[in-house]
Amino acid sequence: MSERARPADAGREAAMRAKQGLTGIKLTFVYSGVQYDQKELLEAISKELPNVPAH
Repeated sequence: MSERARPADAGREAAMRAKQGLTGIKLTFVYSGVQYDQKELLEAISKELPNVPAH
């Protein structure tokens, strides 16, 4: 979860929080508000969680 205004910052923060204490992540499901540019948000999440599909 993130309350950051910029999509890239929000995606990065949410992904960092999601992976804390986890290993072997296989898939992520992303829910967000319409205020975010979805492409930019998913790109940031993918950079933080490489090789993990984000849907």
